Amino acid sequence: MNSLREFCSKLEMPKEVTEKILALYKELKETQNWEKIEEVMTQLFHEKTWETGVKELRETLGEDSQGLKMLTCMLDCGLKTYLLYQKWGISDEIFIDSLKCFSRFVREHHESFGIYGFDREWWTVRQLAGKLFRIGELEYEFKENRKNGKEQRYISLHIPSDANLELEAVHRSYRLAGIFVRQYFPAYIHAKIRCSSWLLAPALRDVLPSNSKIIRFQKEFVIQHVEEESDSFMQWVYKRTDIPWESLPEETTLQRNLKQYILSGRKVGEGAGYLSEKIFQRLFTAE
Repeated sequence: MNSLREFCSKLEMPKEVTEKILALYKELKETQNWEKIEEVMTQLFHEKTWETGVKELRETLGEDSQGLKMLTCMLDCGLKTYLLYQKWGISDEIFIDSLKCFSRFVREHHESFGIYGFDREWWTVRQLAGKLFRIGELEYEFKENRKNGKEQRYISLHIPSDANLELEAVHRSYRLAGIFVRQYFPAYIHAKIRCSSWLLAPALRDVLPSNSKIIRFQKEFVIQHVEEESDSFMQWVYKRTDIPWESLPEETTLQRNLKQYILSGRKVGEGAGYLSEKIFQRLFTAE
């Protein structure tokens, strides 16, 4: 991966956005701020500093209404992430699948607002730092937290907006992730796979048939907590979070059913839990 143009092509970035990125990259490198920008970008590769790094980078870049300056800088970082993957021996396929989050988010911005843009810099630091990988249909983020004085490892599961949730595809992802973990992150082979998502909201069982892809996916998790006030489903189902309930679109069965559910005074929320031990043992840890 030798250039931003090649990188954008591999990511299937919209051509219009690619040309803007290349122009902005040239412009940024010619400014007096570039040295400062490069210094700040080093913070994006470490979990302890990436939040501060994103904030400082926003301030250093200045006016950036569509977020394309930020996107340009993050893609420049992505070329360095590629070197990390090569060092670790992780395939180009997983690298591209993982970093395609950038082009996906750009397209989602277009779906939501009718214009290409980027506003997920707070999230994509995980991919840049080599903490989150897309393996098949799903994404796996390697996490640690300290409890009772001990470090506890777990894998946070994320579901991209373009994921195929047919169980066959989901199970294939679990199997491939198990192989990936054994090879590259063996300390995590027995770590629980946790997930927090609107897709785990128990309320969905009231609006979808039991044989739907979402419900079948959900049933393989042990749900421990429900956040009823969460409205995260709005972004993924309706593409916006600022639409009045009565104006929600009804283009899909899920949109129609959820709209009626909400207008009846009920809440969707999101669920949090972990992949059931049965599925975990059968698919993820199986040799």
